[in-house]
Amino acid sequence: MKKAFPFRVAAGFTIIELIVAISVIIIITSVAVPRFNSYAQTQDFNRNLQGLVGCIQQGRQLAAAPPANSTLPSVRYVEVRLLPNALSSNDLDCKIVLYSSAATMDALVAGTATAVVWAGSPATKTFSDVQITQATPQGNAAMAVSSPSSLRLFFGTVENGVPVLYMPCAAGLICVPSQVVRAPANPLGHGISLQVNLTDSLGDTQVLTMETLGLPIQLTAL
Repeated sequence: MKKAFPFRVAAGFTIIELIVAISVIIIITSVAVPRFNSYAQTQDFNRNLQGLVGCIQQGRQLAAAPPANSTLPSVRYVEVRLLPNALSSNDLDCKIVLYSSAATMDALVAGTATAVVWAGSPATKTFSDVQITQATPQGNAAMAVSSPSSLRLFFGTVENGVPVLYMPCAAGLICVPSQVVRAPANPLGHGISLQVNLTDSLGDTQVLTMETLGLPIQLTAL
């Protein structure tokens, strides 16, 4: 005759234990998800800044070694134009513009110089969630401009890619003459130095430093 075993209730969680476990999961998730999102956004910001540096460097290199092309007039200046994207003011566009040998410094400042139309011109690049919050030329705090609408940087071909003109603009491409900085005649590699504070929507800020003695463009967290 088989021996009968007493009925046993399977072990499990009580309602209180389940509530405690779910509460712990909710707390951990509420802390971890924002931190992950913040980390991901910071990484995107860093990638966009590296792309922006690459765009400025491309303009500098075009001035140092203008492309040889029978359909392209002789290039005198190369402009790197940083301005808000037309569809999203939180995004920054980087546009490279070429000017022929007929362009003069005075015409560039006055906005009357005609850009070269060339099929090989680099396409405008857009960098998400990047805003210019301050620009300081020559390390001179007295000339710092807060939140300019756009920045226009000009590199000279005769000067082997040295930055020769800096123009912060208050609205669109309308620039304030008193804030325009020109390099001295025959800058001999010195030209204009510039620091630009770049910020994302989280408030992360990095300083882009462009020296004039052939040093690479630097990015430094603020």
